[in-house]
Amino acid sequence: MKTVIELYDEESILNILAVCAMNPAPEHLVFVGDFHARSREKEIQQWVNAFLKNRGIRTHTYLRNVDTDDCQAIVTELFNIKEEFPESALEVCGGKYLMLLAAGIFAEQSGIPLFHYNIDRKRFENIRSTPEADKLETPSFTAGEMIALSHAGLMNLPGHFSIKEPDDVMISDIRKIWDLFIANQSDWHRNAL
Repeated sequence: MKTVIELYDEESILNILAVCAMNPAPEHLVFVGDFHARSREKEIQQWVNAFLKNRGIRTHTYLRNVDTDDCQAIVTELFNIKEEFPESALEVCGGKYLMLLAAGIFAEQSGIPLFHYNIDRKRFENIRSTPEADKLETPSFTAGEMIALSHAGLMNLPGHFSIKEPDDVMISDIRKIWDLFIANQSDWHRNAL
């Protein structure tokens, strides 16, 4: 497949998991989401491009804005993308519920090849006409990439937010990560970018 269509998700890993697993990588990666509502369309695209480039992936990325609360608008945009990129497949592991419903309607009407990542089984699965999906291996990520996926870098990237006072849950999470770091100090040099 030359193009992968992704339903944009706030969980960054769901947006890049498939393209990171593919070898060779697809020529095009098209995200469908409500980017204008986030007012960060350019930042999101820059972040995705930088992340993929860092992994040696030279895929052209596109962000297609759509009202994610309008099922018909989503279906229409998916048809527009398929017309522009006829050799495409739809990967459906992310996106809001209405986006997934619209993707199902589109897939049924268009016959587009369809696959997803099964989180419970930790593998990609062919839903329709993508037998290569069954052969994709779950990509591994370095500690630095996982931090980048959470947008916890020093730059103000999409998804990064400042907290004036951390709550008890955040403090607990920080302590768990710190304990992991301390327990595995000798391994971190192997996981560096």
